[in-house]
Amino acid sequence: MTPTLIQNSQSTHRIHTIPNKSSVINLSSRKITPQEEKILKLGLNYAIPTKHHQQSLVEAGINIELCLKDFDVTEHVKNKIRSDIAAIIKSERNKEDPKRKNYAWISQQTKSIKSDPSIVICPADKGNATVILNKVDYNSKIETLLCDPIYETLSGDRTSALSNELKDTWKSLLKLKRI
Repeated sequence: MTPTLIQNSQSTHRIHTIPNKSSVINLSSRKITPQEEKILKLGLNYAIPTKHHQQSLVEAGINIELCLKDFDVTEHVKNKIRSDIAAIIKSERNKEDPKRKNYAWISQQTKSIKSDPSIVICPADKGNATVILNKVDYNSKIETLLCDPIYETLSGDRTSALSNELKDTWKSLLKLKRI
């Protein structure tokens, strides 16, 4: 229960308790450990820092080099910047990302839940929740949806036809100077 401050009509404040709604909904027969639930609460788009942060440093150096072409400064200043960037990359090259150690528990716990072939983890249709389903239930639900007569099998790939139609519309709008 989370205490929340709510203002009532007499402008006095009261503290009400509102139950925490879990962002993880387990509809499977598998028991989820508290650690696994903690990881799933982070969300399906949560990403831990990369193992090789040196690649990010090199990419940053390349991007800075590309930006140097556009700067109106002397070649001496550009060389000084290049030298400083090279020194930073060299000093960080073999260091492990210190933030990565904070996330070691995540990779250990995700192995167990990822390796379970009997469940499917997916986002909820509505709300910001993660749903855990039995794979059999999930597949039967998908089959039910796909067997609905509202869906039909296409005879071929319509991508090129739609692309050509879009190009024609775009060209006509350009001729009319609407875009």
